[in-house]
Amino acid sequence: MQHQTKIIGIVLAGGESHRMKSDKAFIDYHGKPQYQFAAGLLARFCEEIRISCRFEQPIDFNPLYDDPCFLDQGPLSGILTAIKTYPKAHFLVLGCDYPMVESQHLDCLLKIGIAKNTSAAYRQPKTGFLEPLIAFYHNSDLKTLSSFSKSEHSLRRFLEYCNTTIIDLEETKADFLQGVDDETSMQILKSKLRISTVNCQTNSAKS
Repeated sequence: MQHQTKIIGIVLAGGESHRMKSDKAFIDYHGKPQYQFAAGLLARFCEEIRISCRFEQPIDFNPLYDDPCFLDQGPLSGILTAIKTYPKAHFLVLGCDYPMVESQHLDCLLKIGIAKNTSAAYRQPKTGFLEPLIAFYHNSDLKTLSSFSKSEHSLRRFLEYCNTTIIDLEETKADFLQGVDDETSMQILKSKLRISTVNCQTNSAKS
């Protein structure tokens, strides 16, 4: 796939993880810290990867620290900082809260966004809300985010405001849109992933 505009992968890892009580960026679901796993997924589609984070986080790969001008605005801080750093780029964004995302989900976002020449986002089937932390942000929309953010700090509302291409999924195929935000959810998912890994190994041994 050829692009004239550079595509930057942004891992949103700067959340303070109050409910989780440990930094979500460093939780190991897949054999490595989640921010590294997310970066690996994005690397398949993007020319460059940056980890949006706070200065005090020990990120060892391409950190992009929140600009002091944009502090304390949640994920919006990371996106505004990225715009300031890469004003002419598209962004493919993945938050550390979503360990069930696979490469096919990002591929779908990118292909649709490029084909439609718009931002692209999945819609949560249960709530009807767009998911801004697993999304493709088109540069033509990013140019308007700074002015939009002066009165509104919600990335979801920004995507609703833009001419975003919406991707709808059946509820049974939308588990990857479920964020993991607390210790209980984390342990449940880790148990499921361990069981899945054991089953795969068992089936492989039988074949």
